[in-house]
Amino acid sequence: MATTSPTSAVETDRPLHESFDNGIGVFTDNWNVDASVPGQVTLRGTSGLMQQAVSTSSGQGYGTYTINAKFEGTMPGPAIILWPGDNHWPGQEINLAEVTNDGTGRIYGALHWDDNGDHAVTDIYEGVLTGVFHEFKLIWEPNHLTYLVDGVKQAEFTQYVPIDYDHGGMNNVIGWLNTSYETSMTVTDVDYVPLGVAGTPVAQLPATDPTPSPAPAPSTPTPTVPVAAPRRPSTGMRWRRRPRRISRRPGIGTTTCPPPKAPRPPRSRRSRPPLPRRRSTGTPSRPRRRRTTPPPATGSTEAGPSGRHVVQQSHAAQPGGGDQPGRRRGACAQRLRLDQR
Repeated sequence: MATTSPTSAVETDRPLHESFDNGIGVFTDNWNVDASVPGQVTLRGTSGLMQQAVSTSSGQGYGTYTINAKFEGTMPGPAIILWPGDNHWPGQEINLAEVTNDGTGRIYGALHWDDNGDHAVTDIYEGVLTGVFHEFKLIWEPNHLTYLVDGVKQAEFTQYVPIDYDHGGMNNVIGWLNTSYETSMTVTDVDYVPLGVAGTPVAQLPATDPTPSPAPAPSTPTPTVPVAAPRRPSTGMRWRRRPRRISRRPGIGTTTCPPPKAPRPPRSRRSRPPLPRRRSTGTPSRPRRRRTTPPPATGSTEAGPSGRHVVQQSHAAQPGGGDQPGRRRGACAQRLRLDQR
């Protein structure tokens, strides 16, 4: 942006480069612009993006403008413009690219100057259509405008060329417009180089003295002192010292090996210890039934072959009489022999 009076002829413009990696950059006058994708901005519907235009010194003047952009759609809507710095129109408007209204998608350049925009000159670019990215370049010089697309010269105007602010006229601001919902435009980067400056300036290396500097005097090497390794900090634990290893081979080392110990006698086989007695739970145990010899049955006693007495029970006293072999343990079928010793 120029800061001197309009009568001066000193170049006050500064180079400009914006790649939209961090949003809209210096183009703070914008509306309905999509900058969500790093490295590009997109204009759809009714949208615009440009520098602030507040005075005749706003924007840039003579120099080279380079813009990479793609138009979508075959009808008028998107446009790359250099808008008047004082934001008054009609005025000196320079258009790098617009779309024709015949539906073919051809692109042209234009120059407007007065009478509500009717005073204008245009030139259609040959072989340049919408749908692909193009590099649009404008070279603004005193009394001379040159339009190039993808490095090819497409148009040239030498009449009605405006004068920039540094030479007594007015600067223009860079901007993009889209006025139709059937079209859109995507811009990836913009570059401006003032007139007389060869390319965008880059960081320069510090100047070097052509006089060779004298070689440094040889220095005496300083002996290096070995530095002891730092001690490991204490952790509060005491480590047990490893015992000294003694060689068991005779003649090696200064310490003699003690005689081997006698083998231990085998251990005697001990008897199994008695099991512990079970403690009483306090519950009285059921008494064990004592087995007794039944009393001798009544009846006749006879002497056996070996002098034993045999007692036979008579069955005549049972009701029903007769012998009942089916009842082996009945009182009438029991036979008890007693041995006399």
